[in-house]
Amino acid sequence: MKTEIYINEKAVLEELRILEETRETAQEMCEELEKTGQIFSDIEITTLLRKGGNENSIKDLIIKNNADFENFRIGGIKIKHEKLRELLDTPNIENASEAICKAKNSTFINFIIIEKGEAKISVEAENRIKEKNTIFATTDEQLKVANILKNAANALNELYDLTGICKDVYINGLEVENKRFIPDFKYLKR
Repeated sequence: MKTEIYINEKAVLEELRILEETRETAQEMCEELEKTGQIFSDIEITTLLRKGGNENSIKDLIIKNNADFENFRIGGIKIKHEKLRELLDTPNIENASEAICKAKNSTFINFIIIEKGEAKISVEAENRIKEKNTIFATTDEQLKVANILKNAANALNELYDLTGICKDVYINGLEVENKRFIPDFKYLKR
């Protein structure tokens, strides 16, 4: 048995706002990478997004993706990977690197997916955020206590509405917010 008894809507909305900001940051990263003039796969962009990266990691991807660089020679001498990285002049690489760092430090980065160079929010993200901010009764006893807490809060609020009296009262499982009693469903988990 798992019965939903409370959703912290405020927390859900705040986390969804942060998730959208994270998506926007990831999209900015995709756009900055595109400005380098190189083509990166969605998997490569996602890897940079989640693990982070810098100018060298971007150049490493460019070298890996360009077969001509694999055996790059100057005057018949094969150029080492590290030296090739130094010689590689890539436009906008600083901005792309900064965007990667900014995106990686976002709170909900694991909920972002890259499809055809576009940053999108994964389908499961909203459900997981809602579930994280929801309190469930998992037993009949918890459901009974939750209903008693709701009824007690309603009765005390009705008493206040009729009399205008709201003393500082402490009751396990209830909180006072703006002179209104509200159930503290987290109490069920204690």
